[in-house]
Parts: sequence; structure tokens; C-alpha cells
Amino acid sequence: MKSLKLLTISLILVVLVGWNSSALAVEARFGVDSFILGAQMRAAMEEGIFEKYGIEAKILTFSYGVHTVDAILTGQTDFGVCMDFAMLTRLVTDQLVILATIIEPEPGWHKLAVTADIQGPEDLVGKKLGLATGTLQEYVTYKYLEVNGIPKDDVNYLRFTALYDIVAVIGTGDIDGAWVWGQGVEEVLKTEGIHILCDDGAAGHRSYGFLIASVDFVRANRELTVSIIKALTEATGWINNNMEEAAEIVAEQIGAPEKVILTEMERENYCLKFGRDHADSLNTLLSWMYEAEIIEKHLEAEHYINTSPLWMSDPERVELHL
Repeated sequence: MKSLKLLTISLILVVLVGWNSSALAVEARFGVDSFILGAQMRAAMEEGIFEKYGIEAKILTFSYGVHTVDAILTGQTDFGVCMDFAMLTRLVTDQLVILATIIEPEPGWHKLAVTADIQGPEDLVGKKLGLATGTLQEYVTYKYLEVNGIPKDDVNYLRFTALYDIVAVIGTGDIDGAWVWGQGVEEVLKTEGIHILCDDGAAGHRSYGFLIASVDFVRANRELTVSIIKALTEATGWINNNMEEAAEIVAEQIGAPEKVILTEMERENYCLKFGRDHADSLNTLLSWMYEAEIIEKHLEAEHYINTSPLWMSDPERVELHL
């Protein structure tokens, strides 16, 4: 009888332990792009870091960062990584919160691929450029023209929703050039008569990538949000200390050459922090977007930034507490 009681107690404990371990894992969905935006999420998943912090993570892949933003707005995902321009075009919805700066890439991400007859910015007048609508590429296109004193309306545009759609038509007569990035650079140079005129350093803009989330999700899951930031902080440190292994993970998951991924990841400057310079950069961009009539009203970035979860995770990572 005593043995039977012990067996019964043991079975109950097994059931309870099993139930508690599953209960502790809380689901969170992360939107990443089809290239390297979201490398920290991929590393956190692959290396068991999300699991360590009790997070049942699901990673969803979208074409561009702007599509990740839209996925948050439509309830498909809870968190996302995107570049500044794509994020700012959607702030007016009041459904997004900026939690941290997650990358500080060096200039050179976008490269201007053009036909042989375009040898300088002045040759773009009257030509047709491809635009990745709603992305940082669109901003870089307009900013490069502005820096070189070329009125925006002196150039024609054709809008696309995917990088490879742009790459496929450069040099075919549909467009004379476009800013391309990532694997698109290597692909477009396979087209006869196409060359790289310059990179986005010539546009005079330093871009940042941000961790954003659904306002409603963060309000309802404050402790979970802090845990997620802790996990991504650890994943960021792991990437910076194991760059080649991290590149291998990303390359395998997206089906891209590891050498290309490593080259791009090495210039991303992975981080998880927020400073005054990040807010200032966002406000400068918002002012330009308002003047260019890309957004209908003037917005202030501070209204959409919440660094409290980051501060609760590690106060030293927060220079600007909002």
C-alpha cells in the first residue's frame, strides 16, 4: 500500500512539473525580413536563448522591414525589426511602440546600380528609377537627389514591392537604375552594362534599425517584454562574439551564401540600447518626411518611444529614458 501511495505521489509530481514547465513558456511572435534584419531573433531561437528566458518564440519572415511593421499592425506578429524610414511611415497609427535601437549599420548598405550612360548624379535627370515603396530605399533615393541639387520631380519613378522585382528590370528599359542592397547587389551586376555609381554614404544619412512592438502587446505583457529584451541582449552579445557562426545560422535559414551574409552582418553593429542620438535622428527624418508630404502631420519620435522595458533589463543601456 505504501509503495502504491509513493507511486501515486510520484505520478502527480511528474504531471505537475510537466504542466508547470509548459505554463512557464509564453508565446511571442517575431517578424523578421527575408535577409539579415532580425538576426538577433534567429540566433536567440537557434541557440536556445529564448527558451532559457521562458519564451516560446515564433519567427515569421516577411519580404521587407515595412512588411514586418504592417504585420504588427494587422495582428500577425507581436515584435519586429525594421529600419527607421519604414517604421516612421506607420507611427501615425498609434499602434506601434519603439523599444530599442537594435542595429547601427555603417553607410554602404544601399548601392546605386545604373546603366552605363549614367556616370554622375546629373545624368539621372529625365531617367527612371525603381523605388521599393515605403522603405528606407525610397528615402535614400530622394535624399541623394536632394543632396545633389536635383529636384525630385526631374526624375521618373517605378514602384516595386520586392527587391528582386527591381533587380530583374534594371537595364531592360523599364528602369535605368535603382538603389539595391544585400544579395541584390551581386545579382544586378550580372546584367551587362550595369555598374555601381555610389553607396548610400553619398546621400548623407546614417540609418538605424529598431526593435518595435504592438502597443497593446507590451501593455498586456510587461514582464514578458522585459524577458524578451533580456534574451535579445544576450543574443546580441553572442552574435558579436560569434559572428561567423551567427552568419552560418542566418545563411542556412534564408538560403543565402554564407560569405555574403557574413560581409553584411559585420557592418551592422549589433546592439540593444537607446540614446539621444537615435531620437534626434528619428526627429530629423520625421521633419523631412513631413516637408516632403510623405506623412500628413508633424510627429515627435519621443511620443512613440518606451525605453522602460530596456531600462528594467539593463539601465546602462538607456541614455534617454522615455
